[in-house]
Amino acid sequence: MSKLHQNIFYYYRGPQKEGKNIDEQLENNTTKALINVIENLSDKNHQLKLLRKITGKENLATKSETRYTLQSGGGRIPFEISSIAGDKRLILGISKLQKGKNELDGNSKDYPTSDNKLPIADAWIWCNQFVIIIETKVGDNRLYWKQLNGYKKSLKLNRNSNKNIIIRSWVDNVYPVISELSKKLKDDKDKFLLEQFKEYLEVIGMSKFEGFKRGDFVMAYGEGEEVEYLSKKFDALDKEVFRRIKQKSKTKKFKPRWREDSPGIGWTGFYEPYTLNGKKIDRCNDMAHFSIFEHNGIEIKLHIVKEDLKKLREKIRKNKKKEDKFRRIIKKSGEGRITFSRTTVGETRHRPDGAWNFEVYLEHINKRPEGLDKLMELLEGRDNPAWLNLYFKFNPEDYDAKIVDDIVINNYVENIVEILKQKDKREKVIFDGQEKI
Repeated sequence: MSKLHQNIFYYYRGPQKEGKNIDEQLENNTTKALINVIENLSDKNHQLKLLRKITGKENLATKSETRYTLQSGGGRIPFEISSIAGDKRLILGISKLQKGKNELDGNSKDYPTSDNKLPIADAWIWCNQFVIIIETKVGDNRLYWKQLNGYKKSLKLNRNSNKNIIIRSWVDNVYPVISELSKKLKDDKDKFLLEQFKEYLEVIGMSKFEGFKRGDFVMAYGEGEEVEYLSKKFDALDKEVFRRIKQKSKTKKFKPRWREDSPGIGWTGFYEPYTLNGKKIDRCNDMAHFSIFEHNGIEIKLHIVKEDLKKLREKIRKNKKKEDKFRRIIKKSGEGRITFSRTTVGETRHRPDGAWNFEVYLEHINKRPEGLDKLMELLEGRDNPAWLNLYFKFNPEDYDAKIVDDIVINNYVENIVEILKQKDKREKVIFDGQEKI
């Protein structure tokens, strides 16, 4: 990613006047960017293709000029709505998530209280063969029925039918369409427009996770909106990991816990709640879990709380197969292991003791059985309440979206299963719908 100001669609918000709605500004700017992209594609076939893909209406066609306008009521559109076939009068609502994942606010029968005034749409696209009213939301803002239903009067549609309302997602529909088309175009100007809009959607957090670029991490040392941009990319990574874990899990019980300490610094823990002696354990820090920590890189941590470390040590010492398995887990976990200890509630500090570093771990793990005993002594922690973090620090600029595969498939879900299997506190461990002990 280049500097934000180099993106042609991005704008710096600057100081905000009291009461000014920042989300509304961003929505207006995003709608304007979408319309500018479609309108300025040099190939009219690409304009239609983009509209067809976004709306899902493959039968959209035109022999006349397609026109565009922003922030307009139906009374200002210079054509007769009735001349357009009913199934070609469309209301397109775009938000971050689709209906079904992020339900529309209100009831599908909600209507504006006043029918006298035509509502102002974010954008109109029209020609002699079709007309599309566009309403957009960004961030976590939802579309709502009352607003969408209000546009039915502008298009002279049956107020009791919703078949002309199309709900789309920036993340799941618009972004993939823009990304796919940008790869296929040969015209330099058209390709540039689409790539800039794709980048803009990434900047405002309305995109799928598609990896990091070297330029992203220049902004990690910036401030304000540039750091916010990087935070949105980490957020997209976290959510894609969680989506894949839920997809992979048979029980669907995996939960995330998000916390952002400040823009650019935060973590997401992934864990599976369980019941112990009739009590539900549903706090991330009370159980073994793994997390993604975001701070000048990506750290994937596997957490084992102190009480479980003792159990783990006993299990491993008694069972050579478990010793070998734990050895493999540690060895394949990557470079850069460091541990943290919780010294006070809410505060995590690096331990200064050199005996906790990566080289010493390898030294102990390669000498058995004495080495493993020594390692397990280290794992037990000191006098303070502590947990072990086996953590693996990536250089994110070398990773595209495949980093999600590395996290979900290749290592870390399996690793957390192995740690959970060591817990003696339960008669049996049910993980991902299967008995593990």
